[in-house]
Amino acid sequence: LSGRHPMSLLRLAGAYATLGDTTHVRMIRDEVMRQSESRYVPPSGVGFLQAWLGQEADAEVWLERAFAARDPLLIFLVGGLHWGYGDGLPAPLSEAFWSRMVGQ
Repeated sequence: LSGRHPMSLLRLAGAYATLGDTTHVRMIRDEVMRQSESRYVPPSGVGFLQAWLGQEADAEVWLERAFAARDPLLIFLVGGLHWGYGDGLPAPLSEAFWSRMVGQ
């Protein structure tokens, strides 16, 4: 029904991440990255995908892009909010990242 919309895929990836199924998360990440060549994919969503795969450095790069683009989905990183599954980002993001994002 979603037509494989990136937002639906991101939520599905969150469910798989909660289950610890990184194989499906990786498949969805690859599909979303292909989609990003021809349609808008929120950079924060790619950051979440990378974090769910334990790719902290890649997650930070994408979340920095999201911050620079004023991606409204960054709200899901604040105050315990998440994509609706599990505990949000499983990979701990570095203090340096958060310092850069909030201006120390």
